[in-house]
Amino acid sequence: MHRPTNDRSVSRALRRMLTALVVSWSLSACLATPIPDPPSLDVTRMSLVQASASEVRLSGSAGAVRPGGRALRVTNPSAPMSSASVAIYTAADGSFGATLPGATIDTLFLEGLSDTADTFEIAVRLEGGTVVGAPGGSDRDVDGSPDVIDCAPDDRTQSGQRCGTACATDGDCAAGQICSGGLCTVSMCDVAEICGNGVDDDCDGLNDDGC
Repeated sequence: MHRPTNDRSVSRALRRMLTALVVSWSLSACLATPIPDPPSLDVTRMSLVQASASEVRLSGSAGAVRPGGRALRVTNPSAPMSSASVAIYTAADGSFGATLPGATIDTLFLEGLSDTADTFEIAVRLEGGTVVGAPGGSDRDVDGSPDVIDCAPDDRTQSGQRCGTACATDGDCAAGQICSGGLCTVSMCDVAEICGNGVDDDCDGLNDDGC
């Protein structure tokens, strides 16, 4: 004798088991491959002071840049173009220091650097003795790089310092620049050695020398 009611019960039970297995597998897969946190900068861990009559120093304590060990460029659009930017490496704990022409009333722009792209991250300024985020300003070509630091503000295929003189070797570039990706860009070697980040900051062939 057939028992259709029991067969349907067994079928529903099997479907529930399969659903539970799929959900369990999906959750375990998500837990096994977490999405990494995107790079970020914490202005509450930064300070901006007048280093000299003509220079300012933007510093960050541990955790100011996450993850640490990143290359950044700090630009002051109010300074002469030839010396408006400085490229730095952050320490492994995310601390950094950058000295460049300017005054504490200026707005500074920070970009993340890589071999293939420069990415605008934040503009900062001093308000009441505290570093705060500032508007980046207009971006006519909507490429993510504000016009004041975009050397091709109407060409969305180029942004930041990644446009300019084409080159084959460093000798094709102006002083203080290197040939990277076929274009002249700010040299990453014009910085003092940063202790503890395992990087040859001053490009003398030694990591953490003099520390």
